[in-house]
Amino acid sequence: MLALIQRLSHERGLTVIAVLHDLNMAARYCDRLVALRAGEVIAEGGPEAIMQAEVLGDIYGIPMGILPHPQGGAPVSFVY
Repeated sequence: MLALIQRLSHERGLTVIAVLHDLNMAARYCDRLVALRAGEVIAEGGPEAIMQAEVLGDIYGIPMGILPHPQGGAPVSFVY
């Protein structure tokens, strides 16, 4: 479903706003990410900017790591 939404958005020049709680899915299909805590923006940018171990550690308050997805290379986060 997210792949279809992404494709249609790019083909038709549409803006899509979605709330996703799975950061890995968001990084794989979204052009821009915004992380909120208690209603405040704590990080925003493209997946390449947000999907960094240090940024994710700041967002979640725990050590995080990043690996490339085997299909397409999108960044995938994990907890140490």
